[in-house]
Amino acid sequence: MKKNILITGSTGFIGSNITNNLLLKKKVRIYDILRSKNKRNKKIKAYKKNKNYIPIFYKKFSELERKLKKIKIDIVINCATYYTGKNNVKDIENLVQTNIIFCSIILEILKKKIKKFINFGSMMEYSKGNDFSPKNFYAITKYSFQKIGEFYKLHNKNIKFYNLKLYETYGENDVRKKIIPTIIKRYTQNKKVKIVSKNLKMNFVHIDSLVKAIYMIIFNKIKGGEYGVKNNKFIKIQKLINSLNKKLKKKIKTQYLSLKNITNSNKKLKNLPYWNDKINLEDFLLKKLKK
Repeated sequence: MKKNILITGSTGFIGSNITNNLLLKKKVRIYDILRSKNKRNKKIKAYKKNKNYIPIFYKKFSELERKLKKIKIDIVINCATYYTGKNNVKDIENLVQTNIIFCSIILEILKKKIKKFINFGSMMEYSKGNDFSPKNFYAITKYSFQKIGEFYKLHNKNIKFYNLKLYETYGENDVRKKIIPTIIKRYTQNKKVKIVSKNLKMNFVHIDSLVKAIYMIIFNKIKGGEYGVKNNKFIKIQKLINSLNKKLKKKIKTQYLSLKNITNSNKKLKNLPYWNDKINLEDFLLKKLKK
């Protein structure tokens, strides 16, 4: 029997990787919630070639109940997100609309049907350690929706919630303004990479490893809860770049903006059981930079 999965945010980096990989599975049917403006999106056109992909387009939130009411859904994967570090009026509106209201409406409509709800949070929610200490308004919205999920869990015992807290993800075809794609882009342009601190330490997870984590949750009996999705070790960015420069003919040019000790680690968060990231970041970068 096929698992009916509803996904949001399928055109983003994480969402598109999950969607593409799940569509390779014969026992999966994907329902994709999309704004009408995405009808001509290249990724959506590619997904449509698979008979197990069903797009559901909408213009207003009020349309969602009618469109979802008759569909049998087993699992929701919520990749929809709006990110900005700014806190102006327009951005706050967009952050709340996408990261709280949209997800809550989906949950309300499907609360009697679904068995699993997979949601992505961010380590920006824990910018100062183990306790909630939001880095920005975006982090507040991600944390707020998790609390809304806890409310639904109290009243709908049939749903298992999985809140996955992400550090830094990376992989092929990543055009986000993240540190790894920025290093690759600036290197090919022969320009300097500006890095916030010489003592910056980060945790990286390859997108393929994250997709495997999603497979595990979908197809295995994993206890619901809040989990950190991270590599076994944190990497000092300066040390990584120095090591790469010893192996590259052309050096990565860098400008460090401070000497602050910057890392983001939460020791209270449980790691996702039976999962790890075995992909080596330095090997990935060497392959990309030597092209």
